[in-house]
Amino acid sequence: MWTEWILVSLMSAGSGIALPQAIGGRAHDFPAVFQLHLEEGGYCTATLVAEDRLLTAAHCGKAGDRAKITVGRRSILGTFEVPRGYHQGDENGADEGWDVAWVHLDAAIRNVAPWSLEEIEPLRQGDSFSFAGFGCGRYEQGEELEDGVERFASLEVMGREGHHLRTKGDGGIRSCPGDSGGPAWVMVGKRKVLIGVVSMVDHESELSYFTDLMNRQIRSFLTE
Repeated sequence: MWTEWILVSLMSAGSGIALPQAIGGRAHDFPAVFQLHLEEGGYCTATLVAEDRLLTAAHCGKAGDRAKITVGRRSILGTFEVPRGYHQGDENGADEGWDVAWVHLDAAIRNVAPWSLEEIEPLRQGDSFSFAGFGCGRYEQGEELEDGVERFASLEVMGREGHHLRTKGDGGIRSCPGDSGGPAWVMVGKRKVLIGVVSMVDHESELSYFTDLMNRQIRSFLTE
């Protein structure tokens, strides 16, 4: 199975390379979901989970790396914290599913409601959920939708592999470049509860992989 990290670089975004059909979702602006601009170029997606903390994917940056989001007219910097179990560029470490990270913000965001990280019953095979990201949108009949537009879509849980949820959507819907670190969630009452973050995609099988936030080891990082 061939998988790739779904981090988009600013260089490749403008290279004219045709991106695969991707999330195929609807455009929507979730105030707590941000395009995360990385210190070394490129961007990921991140979610506000506390007034001074974002959740994203570990493959988006190394411990201590800096990143930036825009809130209104303000630019706010933050610093990456990654799990000790994750090793950048290490295929075995990636497969173990430690692909989750904090970004600690230099300034608090008090006018946006954070999303919940509460622990709920893990999703089962056949359960559906929503996810969002700033990826490529889709590539269909020679037309590529512009990168950097926030979209969301629904996927179904197909099973688990290590610390990942293995998921698939109808009609080729899946995560794509730029969605990395984006939120996967379910509604509990009126609350959006995070159950995963976008990690990897397998273009051949059209499967998307999400770090499972209900996994006990992942929760140990989130609650330490």
